[in-house]
Amino acid sequence: MIELVNRGIKYQFVGSLIVGVGSACAVPVLVHVFFTQYIAALPFFYTSLLVIIPASVSPIFASVFAAQQAQRDLFSATIFRTSIIFVTLPLMLFAFGPIGVMFDVALGSSIAIVDRFHRIKRFVPGFALSRALLTSFDNEDKAFIKKLLIPLYSVYQRVHKT
Repeated sequence: MIELVNRGIKYQFVGSLIVGVGSACAVPVLVHVFFTQYIAALPFFYTSLLVIIPASVSPIFASVFAAQQAQRDLFSATIFRTSIIFVTLPLMLFAFGPIGVMFDVALGSSIAIVDRFHRIKRFVPGFALSRALLTSFDNEDKAFIKKLLIPLYSVYQRVHKT
């Protein structure tokens, strides 16, 4: 299970990073071309990109709680995250203004991920994030990419069949 969690985090993170970088490149162009009235909101968009990293880990950790039938621990972790928001949101709003909401979401999500990680370590013996597995590219990764790309390529072929 630990290896599956590590791979899930890796794939989720890479996918989120691709979407984040793509969005960071495409959205400003689209806003400048089609929605010029929203140019002033771009700093909010860029700040929201900070949430990508914790958001990529959160669903994987939630799945671990569910798989281990630890919904009570997940509920406690959610209460903890909500408590963080109650404390930090006013501070972030005061310090940064409206953009502080996005900083608060990023900070709260990051703290919540660390909390969930430690909670999982309590009921999954030997649970750890493997730097080697998270940063390596092996045969299982190749098989996953192949499994992902073959359907996409067949759709591409059908669309461009002339």
